[in-house]
Amino acid sequence: MARRFFDHQQFNFEFQFALGGVHYGAGDLGEMLSTADRIVDGDADSWCQEWIATGRRVAALAEECEQSAYRVSARAAYLRAATYFAVALSAVDGTKDPDALLGPTFAQHRRYFDAYVQLLDPPAKRVQIPYEGQTMPGYLFRPSTSAVPRIAL
Repeated sequence: MARRFFDHQQFNFEFQFALGGVHYGAGDLGEMLSTADRIVDGDADSWCQEWIATGRRVAALAEECEQSAYRVSARAAYLRAATYFAVALSAVDGTKDPDALLGPTFAQHRRYFDAYVQLLDPPAKRVQIPYEGQTMPGYLFRPSTSAVPRIAL
């Protein structure tokens, strides 16, 4: 039987889904569990407020690391911050004022994801993908040249 973190079915699903990213650095188990402990089960405003608070705290850590030239730590923290803002977005529609939260929360998510991809080695390249007469933003991720194994013949 799977562990339930929330009685609210959607909160439980979203939280378990987010936990799946921990292995890839898209979250920290301790940060996520402490955030979940502060959330009022079933209260979308509480969900958003607590994920945004965690995202802000981790983003501040990322910025501090980047200013201190700790690029790897900054990159990791930016990815976690972007994830926490994205998790907050999953419940925006259920809040008292979704219009007030959606734009700023999404902007923060994109800001920190953009910071993350710029610290990759090599950085991801921003691209515009043509779609129905307009464009959508995207990223081109290239493998690191230092990670490519060289075979001597």
